[in-house]
Amino acid sequence: MQSPSPPPPPAIGGSISEHGSSQRDTFRPRTEHVSQGADLAPPEVWAQIFDFLDFQSVLQCCACSSSMLKDTMPLLTTLTVNTSNEMNLTIARRFRDIASLAINSVYTVSIEDAETPEEFYVVNMKRLAVCRFVPFIGRFDKLKAVEVGGTMDEDGSVANLIPLTTSYLWEEGEGYPHLADRDLMLLLIDNVTEGYKSGALSRDTTVLGLWCPDAKDRRGQNVSNCGACKAAAKAYPLECVSRFDSRGSSTSEVLSGRSFFYDCCLSRSQIDGFIEERPGGKEVLEHEDRFLLLLSRGRRFELPPDDKESLHIVEYTETLLEDISRAIANMGINKKSISASKVTEAIFRSFRVGSCGQMPPMNRCLLASTSLEKLNELGLPLVAKDLDIDLEDLRRHADQITKATVQGYTDRRNFIRNDIDKILPCCLGLICRIVLSSESQIRGLCELDLIVGLQAALNEGVADRNESVKVLKALLTDPTTETFQLVAESSLIRALCNCTFARSTSQSNPRGFEATLSLLVDMTARGDSERCIKNIADTNFAISGLVGMLEKTTDVSSDALAIIVALSADHFDKLKQLPNLMRKVAGVLERQDSTTTVLLRCSMLLSKGLKNGCLPTATVLLLKLAPCIVGVMKRTEDTAVHANLLPILSSLALGPWEAKRAILSPNYDDAASIVVSSLESSSKLVVGHAITIVALLETTVHFEYLVRAGLISKIVSLLRRGVELEVQHDLLEIILVRADKGNEISLANEAGLVAVLSSLSVTEEATVPTRVSKIAICVINSLADQSVCLESLHNGGALQAMLSLLESAFPLSDEDSDDERIALASTALIKICSGLALDFEVGKRCLATLQQMARVATDDGDLVFASSICVAICKVLSGRQTDEMKELAAKLRVVAPVLVLASSGRCNSALGVVELMSKASEEGVESILSGTGLQCLKKALAASDDEGKEAVCRIISNLVIGSQQRIQAVIDEGFGIILHYLVQMLLTRKGLEPALETIQNITMSATAEQVKSLVDKGCVRPICNIIESDCTSAASTHALETLEYILRSAVQCCAPNPSNASDVEFIQTLLSRIADENAQIKQTSDRMKGMKKKKIWIECENQKRIVKTLDDSVKFLRSQNVEVQNNLRSVEANLSLGQSCNALRQRYLDLLTWQGTQLKTDEEKLAVAKTRLGRLEQKVEKMGLAEIQFQGDDLPDVISELNSAIDVSSSSINSIMQERESEQGRRNMSNMRSSFHRLFLGVKEVSKTKKRKPRQSSANSYLDYLDESYAYPKRGRSQGASDDSDSGGNESDDTQ
Repeated sequence: MQSPSPPPPPAIGGSISEHGSSQRDTFRPRTEHVSQGADLAPPEVWAQIFDFLDFQSVLQCCACSSSMLKDTMPLLTTLTVNTSNEMNLTIARRFRDIASLAINSVYTVSIEDAETPEEFYVVNMKRLAVCRFVPFIGRFDKLKAVEVGGTMDEDGSVANLIPLTTSYLWEEGEGYPHLADRDLMLLLIDNVTEGYKSGALSRDTTVLGLWCPDAKDRRGQNVSNCGACKAAAKAYPLECVSRFDSRGSSTSEVLSGRSFFYDCCLSRSQIDGFIEERPGGKEVLEHEDRFLLLLSRGRRFELPPDDKESLHIVEYTETLLEDISRAIANMGINKKSISASKVTEAIFRSFRVGSCGQMPPMNRCLLASTSLEKLNELGLPLVAKDLDIDLEDLRRHADQITKATVQGYTDRRNFIRNDIDKILPCCLGLICRIVLSSESQIRGLCELDLIVGLQAALNEGVADRNESVKVLKALLTDPTTETFQLVAESSLIRALCNCTFARSTSQSNPRGFEATLSLLVDMTARGDSERCIKNIADTNFAISGLVGMLEKTTDVSSDALAIIVALSADHFDKLKQLPNLMRKVAGVLERQDSTTTVLLRCSMLLSKGLKNGCLPTATVLLLKLAPCIVGVMKRTEDTAVHANLLPILSSLALGPWEAKRAILSPNYDDAASIVVSSLESSSKLVVGHAITIVALLETTVHFEYLVRAGLISKIVSLLRRGVELEVQHDLLEIILVRADKGNEISLANEAGLVAVLSSLSVTEEATVPTRVSKIAICVINSLADQSVCLESLHNGGALQAMLSLLESAFPLSDEDSDDERIALASTALIKICSGLALDFEVGKRCLATLQQMARVATDDGDLVFASSICVAICKVLSGRQTDEMKELAAKLRVVAPVLVLASSGRCNSALGVVELMSKASEEGVESILSGTGLQCLKKALAASDDEGKEAVCRIISNLVIGSQQRIQAVIDEGFGIILHYLVQMLLTRKGLEPALETIQNITMSATAEQVKSLVDKGCVRPICNIIESDCTSAASTHALETLEYILRSAVQCCAPNPSNASDVEFIQTLLSRIADENAQIKQTSDRMKGMKKKKIWIECENQKRIVKTLDDSVKFLRSQNVEVQNNLRSVEANLSLGQSCNALRQRYLDLLTWQGTQLKTDEEKLAVAKTRLGRLEQKVEKMGLAEIQFQGDDLPDVISELNSAIDVSSSSINSIMQERESEQGRRNMSNMRSSFHRLFLGVKEVSKTKKRKPRQSSANSYLDYLDESYAYPKRGRSQGASDDSDSGGNESDDTQ
């Protein structure tokens, strides 16, 4: 602290030091010595010496020497009067130059209840001194200041400065002249006032030390002002009035060792009002000197001296700060314009000591930090470095400050008179600065019983307690354990707990515990706090007090939670004994103003409560924790909070259905969003609990809320991120369950899911275990069940992944332990291939892999799996480049294992593959015929069911068409058996059309001998039977054409014969007529089929209209029903109004009854209509009907017209059929069979007589002859119908 400018002239009058002794020691010289030495010094010197003598001693000296009486006495400037008798008016005239007068005979002071907190001063006024006071001081013409004082009854010492707040005057007297002390004080004040008014006292004379008895009463409360104070404010000089103290504010000056002017019972505003009313008063109020004077009146405290000197501390009281602020406002100037040096000098004048105004050394002067802050808040131009003590000087005073502070708190009796207890908080603040600036001094301060003093300070006021807490917190900054062990002593912990929890539950003063609570938080947060935590736990009321604090403000509950969390580590058993702990923690969690720290602590306690059995599912439901947890997780993104709270939701997910429902209710969307967003957390624990919740909610109806919140996309993101294997497995399980419940389409459309599944399915076991790969393939399998998902699987790489896996797996070894994964991949590949049209490159890989799979299935005898493989091969062969794919299949000899499968007769899909290959190029056909292909087909024909037999027929038909060599190969392989089954199919009508087509293709390309072998097996009769009995179907057309080809072969084998020609003509005529009738039937049937489809579509549209009408009716009735019910409730609430309400209520009841009956009827009709509409829509979808245009809106009329047209067409067909069933029709068919029989008898005869086949030329000549004679049409494999018979030819072409 820098030294100020020289101080102003000292105040007049002695003062009591902080220890009660006088600042100026008087002495009594021996008169004989004075008389002998009167001439040794000039009068001016003796005058300065006499300034240190009392009035009695001065008189004795002057009486001994005339020179002193005449020359020295007039030169005296200071005089002290100790008795009333010394106030002699005559003698006073001789003191010409007296400027300062101290009258210590006005009263005497006695101390009551000494050395106790209730100590006070009793003031006894001296009537004689009161009466002589004004006349006596009026005799001094040059008098400037008069200090009113007294003496102590105990030792007679001077007592001119006593604190007003602890001083009392007796209020009862016996009447004049024995007045009460209070009345005598008022009399003295009135005398001084009248002296100023009358001019007996000069306006330059200042009277110090007067105080109104009513400034403070015995209870320390302000009282109403009196007339004496008002008169004094009006009569005293303005400079004096401006320095008046108000209602006991002089106590600060007294305790600081400084004189005061006059302490009145008026308020400060009243005093300023009186000043402003007086002439020149406004200028006094606005003058800068008044403001600077107030700054120089800071409260000075003096700490007991150590081996050197005392330490001085100045503090500004709240009252003084208010006066300073008022003075600044009255000045009406900018605060920044005030001189900083003047402000600093004024503040330093507060450190003056005694009446002489001596300044102590600057390194022993301290301005309280709180006062410096408050002065700064006033906006004064302060220079902190000039006002603040140097840190090194402060450290040197550390021991002195610590000793005084400890003594002040532990032995208050020694400081009662000095009122030093008010500066103890400031001392604690200084100690805090010392501790924070020098860790090396901490140990030394602790050895001075600093901890004891701090503990005692905790039991004092709020300021003491807060400063003590600050020092303790500063001590906690010491990293050494020894210091912390001193702070964590059980006695100090108990004191802290008592201050914290006793005050927190106090109804009269519930405040002031926040600082100690914060200290306990800091102590428990240290790493070596085990002892501290144990001491807190051992304090009986500490835990219950902590729990009780959870219901207070956010800051308090946060600190309490911090301590409870620290206790829960090792002392949770004691916390468990409090039944309301979890409820109150949940209450804090529900607060909207809770900070993240509070939420974290609450979550930690709830988590520990869950682990220790304090939070069962029933309690969670009772406290409604689930929505609260959801709200907290929505407000904060703190990972630790989520990690602590999600296990609680997991525990609910493990509970019954009500507990699962509570997780997301009542705000389902928000809760689902929170759970789903937890999957993105950086904490593995949070992700794990979120997955657990999702997996357990999969079985509930609320799972859809999670899906809507983006669950699948979050799972995909996690899988992409490469989470742990266990997490991958759990996530894939969720997706698999989701897929198994019919959500394949939405999953397949999820961006990136298929790609992730594909990558996981083929990852090596070193990075992803087989079980993860298996479940990924299972999901792909589930998605592949829906045809609409196949394209997404293909685009996402699932097909390529399955191919890569299977290509690396084949050929399988006996030791392969991954059969299940390969089987799953095979199934997925089959499903994808079976539903997509693949391009050549992908199909090439698929075909090779499927061939390997077919071989394995053949070896294992797994016909079901083999059948699926064959279906996939069929789809691949039917891809976008069919011809190239079939050529590739022929080269790969794909058909070889397939034929083996087909020979079993139980794998019709294998026959489908063979059928496709039979329609391929020559290479495809040769791949079937080579090896044992025909043998396998023969076995398949024998062992297969009807569908399989039909497929074999189609295969043989495709093989033999256009090639006599293949026909011969079929005959050589066992044509008899094959033809036997073909004939049986004709007879039994099972597989009729394929059998007819096979025979027809054989007859078209076969030689006469080959046809003859066909006829020899008895195929003609079944063909004729088919023509006779079922001439409306396509089979009859095939039968007619087959007979035609057989007939041609027969004609080629026979010589020209008129009888044969007549048979041929009859057969040809009959066949032509049958063909014309069949064409007419087909045309009518097609037209009737179109009308039926149109009728079904229109019926569906009509039913939709009916359903919509009924649905609107039901909705209207329901809304009306609700409205009537509301009206009924309103009427029932007003039933007491009269009879009209009862009648209205009955009408509403009748209306409700009618509406209920009508609503039930319409709902039943609506259900029936929806059922019929569903059946019609299924028909429309199955038939693939497009939208049909029609005229008119009356759909029932359109349907009736269609029914009539359908009936007409049906009648036309029936008439033709009836004609064929007539006697003439049956006779024609019988004649045709007879002619055909005769014809083939001739063929047999020719075969017997001729040893070789007829030449082709003779056969052609005979055919030409037949054409010319009988108009027989030319027919062959590549010829169409002749121009002479358009109707028959067209019918045949259409049928073919």
